[in-house]
Amino acid sequence: MTELISIRESAKHVDEEVRMHVWMTDKRSSGKIVFLQLRDGTAFFQGVVRKNDVSEEVFEAAKGLR
Repeated sequence: MTELISIRESAKHVDEEVRMHVWMTDKRSSGKIVFLQLRDGTAFFQGVVRKNDVSEEVFEAAKGLR
């Protein structure tokens, strides 16, 4: 199981697979990229989903998040 961390701790875990309990505060899309604004109470985080890096199913799921 992957380690559960806060956004504040994320700089210590670059290139590692981790879990975060977050909620989405905003989302925007620019063609082949979806930007997810995430928060967990310690900080904000921007997630980026690039169409060329994930399956079509994952990309469509990211676009459909509310």
